[in-house]
Amino acid sequence: MAAMILLWAGPSLGQTRMPQLPPPNLGQPAEPSPAPASVPAAAAAAPGEMPAVTISARLDQTEVHARDPFRCTITVSWDKKPAGQTAELDFDFPDPPRSEGIRVTGNSFKASAVADQGAVHVVREYTYELAADKEGKLSIGATAVVFRRRGGGDEQKLMTHPLEITVLKPRLRLTEVISPHRAKLIIVGALVLAVAGLVLIVVRDRKKKAEVISEPIETLEDRCLRQLKDNETHRIAGHYAEYFLGLAAVLKGYLRERYQIRTQGQTTDKIADALKQAADQETADAVRNTLHLCDRVKFAGAQPGPAEMDRAYEAARSLIERSRGMDFGELSRAACQAPTSN
Repeated sequence: MAAMILLWAGPSLGQTRMPQLPPPNLGQPAEPSPAPASVPAAAAAAPGEMPAVTISARLDQTEVHARDPFRCTITVSWDKKPAGQTAELDFDFPDPPRSEGIRVTGNSFKASAVADQGAVHVVREYTYELAADKEGKLSIGATAVVFRRRGGGDEQKLMTHPLEITVLKPRLRLTEVISPHRAKLIIVGALVLAVAGLVLIVVRDRKKKAEVISEPIETLEDRCLRQLKDNETHRIAGHYAEYFLGLAAVLKGYLRERYQIRTQGQTTDKIADALKQAADQETADAVRNTLHLCDRVKFAGAQPGPAEMDRAYEAARSLIERSRGMDFGELSRAACQAPTSN
């Protein structure tokens, strides 16, 4: 009603300027304010360009025995630029490679990042442990790796090439041939044989030691006779001075050890006199003549003939041979009673 009155009275008040008022609220519902625009999903995703990603697959061996484990490794790598120039990536764990006659026994994952010339080389390795139950050449199917920009979008897929492996006959396992009970018996038998072997070695060593002990010990006479024979090499070679020096050394050494006669610093006559007390005159004279001949060769340069050499050798040999089986206690006591000079 009020609105009609105002419209009618408007012309009569032409000279009067009416203030412009806002339109009246007639109770109509207010127009809703526009809702803010939703943020697009791409704006929340990781910034940067999608990198070039490479994929490869390899087997740790190309030949394997059936039921023996082997490994298949899927490697994904890319270069990440600094300062957000390369987008962060999210990966789905790939499904294991599929092949008839090959089963998966385990898997593992490893990631690494190495800085290289202003960029970071990123590597992801997916390793599957496999085992073949079928012989022959088998083909391991391709493996797909799915990745995307972190935050959503730009999903991509990489595929490996199939791989071939040669599966040989299974290895012969001991448990397949021998039962556990029989295996225990074999182990016990091996231990018994080992113990018997050790006992045999100990017995053999003791027997060898007993044989060594039972071997005849070289007597003084045997040693001196051997030295006389060895000394003959000087005579054969024509070295007569060395021959008589060696003969005198063997003879005096035997007198000293067997008859307890002092020979060092003693004259030949005193040595022979001492021997006469322990042996007899004939033996003492033979030794005296032999030692005198040795002295003449040594100090006067005498050159005895073959007969003299034979007599000297025979005198020394005869003395040693006659001493076998004698009572050396009596010989020693007789030698000690012989006169000596300081």
